[in-house]
Amino acid sequence: MSLGKKIIFLLFMFVLLVVYSVNSFDYNKSLSESTVKNETSTISNKFELFIKTVNEIKVEILEKLKEKNNEQTPVALVQTEDVIANDEIKEETEEITQEIKTETLNIQVEEEIQVAQEIKEENSPELIEEKQEPEVDTKIIQEEINTILKDKKIIFERRSTTITKESILAVKDIAKILNKYDSLMVEVAGHTDSRGKASLNKKLSQLRANSVRKALIYYGINKDRLTAIGYGEEFPIAKDDKNGLSLINRRIEFNIVGVK
Repeated sequence: MSLGKKIIFLLFMFVLLVVYSVNSFDYNKSLSESTVKNETSTISNKFELFIKTVNEIKVEILEKLKEKNNEQTPVALVQTEDVIANDEIKEETEEITQEIKTETLNIQVEEEIQVAQEIKEENSPELIEEKQEPEVDTKIIQEEINTILKDKKIIFERRSTTITKESILAVKDIAKILNKYDSLMVEVAGHTDSRGKASLNKKLSQLRANSVRKALIYYGINKDRLTAIGYGEEFPIAKDDKNGLSLINRRIEFNIVGVK
C-alpha cells in the first residue's frame, strides 16, 4: 500500500472510531462506576493504538524521505561531474581547434613563401638564359624534319584530304621540333603525281597542304609561322609510270623558309 493510501486509511479509521464511540455511548442509561471505567479504558486503548499506528506511519514517512534524499545526492554529484567533464572537453577542443588554425596558417605562409621563391628562381637571369631558344641551324633542323618524313610519310585517305591515323604520328613529331624552335617560318608544300588533270591535282595538293597546316596549329604551332601551298604535279622527285602514278611524288614536304 502506498504512503498516501495509508494516510487516507488512518483518517478514515479515526473518523469511524469517533463515530462509533459517540453512537455507542448511551446517555439515558445509568452506568455503574465499573462500566464507565471499562468504557473509558476501551476508548483509551483504541486511542493509544491509533496514536501508535500514526507514529509508525510517521517513522515510515521519515525513512522514505531519507532514502529519497540519499538517492538524489549521487545523481546531483554525477550531474556536477558531467558538467565539469564537459567544460574540460570544451576547453580541450578549443585548444586543439586553435592549434589546427595556427598550423594551417603556418602551412599557408610556407606555401606562399615557397611559391614566391619558385617564381623568383624562374625569373633569375640564369634560368632566363636557359629558357632562351637553342641556337638555330636551319640546315640541321631541315634534316631532322626530312628524316622524320623518310620514316613516317604523311599520306591521306583514298580520294580524300583526311590524314591517316598513322600519318598523324609524323605530324606530332614535326610539331615538337617546330615548338622547340619557335622562330622558324615553315612552308607546308603539297605535291601529287601526274595522273589526271593538272588543275585538279593542284587543287587537291592545296587542300591536303591546308589539312596538314591545320593539324600543326592544333598541336600548338602559331598559324602565323605556317603557310600552305599546293604545287600539284609541278615538282616530281621520281618518274611516274605510264599511267602517271607515283607513290613517291604524292607527298607533303616541310620547308624552312626563314627565321623571324
